[in-house]
Amino acid sequence: MKHLILLLFLFLLSSCQDNGIEIEAPLEINQVPELPQITDLENYESQVQDQFKKQYEYIKMFDKDRNDKYAFSVAKLGKVFQAYNKFPQAIDCYLIALSIDSDNYEWMYLLASVYKYTGFNELSLEHYQKSLKAHESLPTKLSLAEIYSQKNELELAKNYFQQILAKEPNHHRALYGLAIINRAQNEPQKAIEKLLKIIKAQPNVYNVNYQLGQLYVQNSQIDLAQKYLDKVLETQESKVEINYIDPFLKEVSDLKINSQHLVKLGLQSIHNKRYNQAIRYLEKGMNANDNRTDIKYNLAIAYF
Repeated sequence: MKHLILLLFLFLLSSCQDNGIEIEAPLEINQVPELPQITDLENYESQVQDQFKKQYEYIKMFDKDRNDKYAFSVAKLGKVFQAYNKFPQAIDCYLIALSIDSDNYEWMYLLASVYKYTGFNELSLEHYQKSLKAHESLPTKLSLAEIYSQKNELELAKNYFQQILAKEPNHHRALYGLAIINRAQNEPQKAIEKLLKIIKAQPNVYNVNYQLGQLYVQNSQIDLAQKYLDKVLETQESKVEINYIDPFLKEVSDLKINSQHLVKLGLQSIHNKRYNQAIRYLEKGMNANDNRTDIKYNLAIAYF
């Protein structure tokens, strides 16, 4: 009876998994696109508006020559667009930059990442492969492994995951990806060993607990299955993911003006004794992340 309840739980849980969203496919591009413009700038905070305006000013400085500096400034605009989830504009920027410097592996990677995020795996594969050919990196191999895994090309995926683990034996995303392949290839014990490695370091990861629960159900180890499925229920709201920082995408995400940037501006304003300005920055920062006690502390200083 206990076994049947667990199986029913797993069925209901899997039926609720997010299947993603459908978006329009990108148009085929036969020539270098025009520099994209931002048409809804007025909808953003003044700091974000200034960020975009400043980048367009940089581009104008090199517009006539269309040299490496122009390519760099356009790629930087692409990163800003990507940071704010304006993916068609980001794609155009990266394509323009690559038309000038076709060997830049970072821009190839970022273009591929946009295609991957929006679900166009073939386009993503093409540019990740180009990036890897120009420069070997673990993030590129990880992205290729995950796409091949999604396409059910498991041997290709396994090869990349294994290459990563040969360099970094405790790379948790690679361990997870290889564990899923082990399970698909009817190697449950290998899968369990890899998942337990992850859970030892990151005990609250939702998908890892879920997979362990399923594997132990299949092995009829009901008590162990119950242990990890209980953890799934505990973390169902937060759905904690494997902690991993992509160095290429971190640079992009850091461009997005957020609470950290607003706190910095607030502290500068306090230093300059512009307390009303500091309050505006810090209040916006707290709205972006109300869990940061340092914002509340500095806001109190600005008030008093």
